[in-house]
Order: sequence, then structure tokens, then C-alpha cells
Amino acid sequence: MVGKCVMHNLKVVERLIRFHNGRKVVLHKEDVHEDAFATNASGRLGMDGHRDPDYFLVSWEDLLAMPQWDFYPFTSKA
Repeated sequence: MVGKCVMHNLKVVERLIRFHNGRKVVLHKEDVHEDAFATNASGRLGMDGHRDPDYFLVSWEDLLAMPQWDFYPFTSKA
């Protein structure tokens, strides 16, 4: 089952494609190598990402409850 965040992202892509249809926009697929890592953050929901083939999703509340490392978004060093 596809999550709400994924469905939202797909709807955004669909809107972009429909808007730019016939306007000479070139869409291409990035080469994703094994062990690729990517993240995405939402202003109100949390963050998600993948490291091929694993996927994760964490809410901001859950992330804030975890021990904070220097690079976490809720530290003074971020």
C-alpha cells in the first residue's frame, strides 16, 4: 500500500507533467546506483528517504523524541 506522502508526491509530479505537456520539457531518469541514499523533508509531516532498497519515514515528533546528534534539525548547531 502506498503511503500518503508518496501519493502526494505523485500528484505533484502529475500536475507538473500536465502543466508542461507540449512545452518541450525534457524529463529524464537519474541513474541511481546501488547504495544510493536520498531524503525528503515535509514542513509539517516529517521526513522520509531511501537507501536502495530500504525506505524510512519518521514524523517530526518522533525525530524530536530521539537522542539528538549535532546534525539533527532540532539542535542549535543545525
